[in-house]
Amino acid sequence: MFYITIFMILTAVSIGFLINNILTYDKLAKQNRELRVREDEQIRENLKLKIEIEKLSSFERIKKLATEKLGMIYADSAIIKNELIVIPKIN
Repeated sequence: MFYITIFMILTAVSIGFLINNILTYDKLAKQNRELRVREDEQIRENLKLKIEIEKLSSFERIKKLATEKLGMIYADSAIIKNELIVIPKIN
């Protein structure tokens, strides 16, 4: 009778550990899925920002803003015209 009781207690403890492991695994799997979704969203956002940086830093856009807002002009060589310094585009 004693051995049967010990066996049943050990079985119950083992089942408890098994259930705990299953619950922990499910919780971690859910967190993993959520983090992967978040990572994908961050990757997409990063790509959008890189594209935006490329648009905003394009030579044509900067040239247009410099002309419109600052009155700068583009020339092939740096010269002084009417006290404005014109700097050439560097390739």
